[in-house]
Amino acid sequence: MAARSCPMGRILESEQRMIRYCSGALPGLEALSCQSNHVFTDHLHNGHVLWINYRGGERVRVQGNTSVLQPGCLSLTAAGVVHANDPNDPGARALRSLYLEEAFWVD
Repeated sequence: MAARSCPMGRILESEQRMIRYCSGALPGLEALSCQSNHVFTDHLHNGHVLWINYRGGERVRVQGNTSVLQPGCLSLTAAGVVHANDPNDPGARALRSLYLEEAFWVD
């Protein structure tokens, strides 16, 4: 996600049970709520991504390694690392992600 300014509490996208949200009070921070079986093919982010799976399993591929995240698992992906993720179960998985771009770390 590209860094951008936004007013407090602005919803950036809402589709397929995925909502992206940013806060003008904390520049460089965006959040994603995802409850779907959407497949995220190989991609990367400009900043770090921290996410938690809270329902359903998720398969994550990073640098040739595959892991399965179960409910309660936390993951951290560094900026610029190519990764892919998709549901491990036939039903939708649910997760929350925080995108922490460079502006977030500036005092």
